[in-house]
Amino acid sequence: MNLASIALATAFCLSALWARGGDEPALVGGDVLAPTAIGQCFADLKYTDEAREAQVEGLVILQADIDGAGKVLSTAVLRGLGHGLDEVAQAALGACSFEPARSAATGAAMRVLHTVPVRFKLKQVPEQPAAGRVGDGLALVGEDVLPPKMIGDCLGNLGYTRKLVRRGSGA
Repeated sequence: MNLASIALATAFCLSALWARGGDEPALVGGDVLAPTAIGQCFADLKYTDEAREAQVEGLVILQADIDGAGKVLSTAVLRGLGHGLDEVAQAALGACSFEPARSAATGAAMRVLHTVPVRFKLKQVPEQPAAGRVGDGLALVGEDVLPPKMIGDCLGNLGYTRKLVRRGSGA
C-alpha cells in the first residue's frame, strides 16, 4: 500500500467518523445537508457609528461551527468589512439557533462548519423638503409662506374673460 492510498483511506475514515458526529466538524456539501436557521438571525443588525459615517456596505462572510444540537459553538470571519461590522455580524450569528445539519444517508444530526454571508446595506433616508416646500419650485401657503397678492386687474388683460365673468355674475 503506497502513501497516497493510506492518505485517501484516512480521509475516508475521518469523514465517516465526522458524519457519525465525531469530534471534528464536517463541511456542508455532498452527504452533509446544511443546518437551517430558526427565525431571522440578522433582521435587526445595527450599524456602528463608524461604519455609518464611512458609508460602508457589503458582505461579511462568516464560518460557524454548529454542533449536532444546532448551537453555534464558535464563529470566524472569512472576509470582513471592518468598522465594527464584523463583530456585529459575529454577535448576531452567535445568538442564532439552527436546526442541525444532517447526514443525507442516515439523517443523523451532526456537527458542521457552515459558511454564512451577512449583508450590510445602509437604509436610504429620503431628503426632507425645506419648511413650506413641496417638490421643486412649489410652496405650500403656511407659517413661512404667504399667499400671492393680486396686482391690478388680472382678468382685465384677457378681454373676453371679463365678459364671461360679467355674464356669470348675473350682470
